[in-house]
Amino acid sequence: MRTNWAIILFLIFFSFRLSAQLSTADKVLVDDHIALAERKNDALEYYEAGYIYSRGKLYEKAIELYKKGLNISNSKYNSRVLCNALGNCYYEQSLLADAVLYYKQALEYTMQGSSPEKHAIGTADKIGQIYMQIGKPKEALEYYMFSLNFAIQIQNRDKTDKSLVNLSKCYASLGNSADSKKFRSLTGLPYDQIVAKINQGVPPDEQSIKLKEIQHQYLNLREENTKIHSAYDSTLRDNTSLRAERKALEDTLLMRQAYLSEIEINLSEKEEQLNALEHLLQNRELALTVAMGIAAVILLLTFFVFRSYRIKRRQHRMLEIQNYEIEVQSHKLNESNAELHATLENLRSTQSQLVQSEKMASLGQLIAGIAHELNTPLGAIKSSIGTVKDSSAKTVVLLPSLIQKLETRQLNLFLDMINEGSKNTSHYTSREERTIKRKIASELENDNIDKTDEISETLVDIGVHDNFDKYIELFKNEHLDLILQTAYFLAVQTKNSENIKTAVDRAAKIIYALKSYSHTGNSEEKVKANITEGLNTVLTIYHNQLKQGIIIEKEFEELPEVSCFPDQLNQVWTNLIHNSIQAMSGKGTLTFKTQKSGNFVIVSVKDSGTGIPEEIRSRVFEPFFTTKAAGEGTGLGLDIVKKIVERHEGELYFDSEIGKGTTFYVKLPLS
Repeated sequence: MRTNWAIILFLIFFSFRLSAQLSTADKVLVDDHIALAERKNDALEYYEAGYIYSRGKLYEKAIELYKKGLNISNSKYNSRVLCNALGNCYYEQSLLADAVLYYKQALEYTMQGSSPEKHAIGTADKIGQIYMQIGKPKEALEYYMFSLNFAIQIQNRDKTDKSLVNLSKCYASLGNSADSKKFRSLTGLPYDQIVAKINQGVPPDEQSIKLKEIQHQYLNLREENTKIHSAYDSTLRDNTSLRAERKALEDTLLMRQAYLSEIEINLSEKEEQLNALEHLLQNRELALTVAMGIAAVILLLTFFVFRSYRIKRRQHRMLEIQNYEIEVQSHKLNESNAELHATLENLRSTQSQLVQSEKMASLGQLIAGIAHELNTPLGAIKSSIGTVKDSSAKTVVLLPSLIQKLETRQLNLFLDMINEGSKNTSHYTSREERTIKRKIASELENDNIDKTDEISETLVDIGVHDNFDKYIELFKNEHLDLILQTAYFLAVQTKNSENIKTAVDRAAKIIYALKSYSHTGNSEEKVKANITEGLNTVLTIYHNQLKQGIIIEKEFEELPEVSCFPDQLNQVWTNLIHNSIQAMSGKGTLTFKTQKSGNFVIVSVKDSGTGIPEEIRSRVFEPFFTTKAAGEGTGLGLDIVKKIVERHEGELYFDSEIGKGTTFYVKLPLS
């Protein structure tokens, strides 16, 4: 943990140093210069601080300091230096208009000071250069000519030739090629020849360069300069103490720099330690990754081995089930009956326990319908078992006799006919069966077969309606009655076995729904559950009340599992369905819809009843409020529903329209 913090602090410190652009020593120098400038009101100290920023290309900060110095400057020399510095900063940022402004101010201060010829040339050249860049060669010409005058005056060959070349470029930009060539040809000539050739053919009053006058001005300026220098010497002596103070500050700066160097060495050592620790962490992470990969591979292999084992075990189990299908069905039937009796006893006991509130009350209202639903498959099972028992007894007597009297080929035909009939699962009305019998009898009469009515009736009973002509040999056999009786009793056993299986499946479905519904969850923790399965469970329990007069429509989307209390949500669906049935007076359309909306699941229950009147809609969720007759409701149903939904951090609301019905919405979070 400490290593992680050390790395983070190092990265912050390193990024800060990269963004500063100034070294620590430069930063200390800047602070010292600013402190001196503020204490002594010294413009040149601001210049020194600004110069450090300018050198680091931090022009905005440099300009700020230069302007502070210019504002407090009381010397033409200081003002010239600061204006030149400002012009340079603006020029580097391509702000040429501002650069020209400050260069011109610097030139004015230069002309007012001593020895202007030494400093005016460079400033005039910069102004001319900017005017050339912005496409104003005429204005540039004036300043280049000014620069040439002073270069000749101080007899500086490099600056003189440079000014001549600049003038040549100006004339070329103005389209004056003659003067352009003329000035370029003057480079390298003696100064008096340059002046003579420039003024050749020009009246004395209009000559561009008046050398004698300039020289006279130069001598006067030198005398003034001598006086200024003597004043400067006296000022310099007064500043001896200031220099001593500055020396002390410089010593302090050197000490700070030494301290900073020591810190940088310590940081370098820390960086090396951090790099070593980082390398160690990378090795450990790599080892951990490899170990996790090996563990994942072992886990996958274990999973596939276990899965293969389970598949083989399931296949083996399926073979056992197929070998003992009759015994398993009988065992399931006994278990279903036992579970049915246990469930009915549980329902009767829970009916008397009002502690479980509206859920148990609703369950009590369903007992009669559930008992009816269960009585139907039980009656079918009882009837089919009796029929199977009688048919089996008769088949045991008839089948051995038939086997003895039929040849092998005829016996195979008989068995093929029975097998084909058992595969036919179609169901026909009495009218359709009569039509099929007449068709079969008509075709048999065309083949001169006797007892066509008995044969057609038996064929319809056993399920052979088509391709019966291949059994003509059996129909012409002298033992036809024995064949028909045996086929009929075998078909009866097959059909009644199917009836028993259907009844058992129906009873099992009802029992499963009852178990799911009546299960009381004692856990205070939510579990993942399928909302659609819960709805189908409640609809199965309500089947007896819904199957007559009510049309069920389902619009179920595929939903993810929801973290919830499943038994409490079953109570919600029960109460909403019960209210909808009563609102429709037992007849109408009940529509269920589920959908996913963002991080929520929305379940809607819509009825086609009369709707909820406007004046009582605000009281729908009030406890003990009911519009039902006395004894038909407690007024707690929707209150319980709302509390359950709120416990799930969900939302319960409804829409209602008079004459068209009401829709209740249950909005539940996914987690």
